[in-house]
Amino acid sequence: MDRTRWHLPVYHAHAPEPEDTPPDPPHPPFDLANRPPATPPPTAPHPQLWTIQLHWWNRHTPHPNERHCHFCRQLWPCASWFHWDDLLRRSLGCDTDPS
Repeated sequence: MDRTRWHLPVYHAHAPEPEDTPPDPPHPPFDLANRPPATPPPTAPHPQLWTIQLHWWNRHTPHPNERHCHFCRQLWPCASWFHWDDLLRRSLGCDTDPS
């Protein structure tokens, strides 16, 4: 086996055609006005993880009238909030890939 060459797939980027445009996610995005539900939705593949993810999502939100994360004091939205928000969206089956 020749290990001196790597054969990587070639991806061709192109603008999506109108028929290629993905549909809207089945659930609205979460934010401070539209928080995730306290109980896992029936579509969540791992309901036991929902509580943990929601706990950390809530910890990394600001207090009212503040601009910094309550837990890590970074300007909100902080990197940890994005991480937990992404995990909650994935639990709902939402596409998190911006492309």
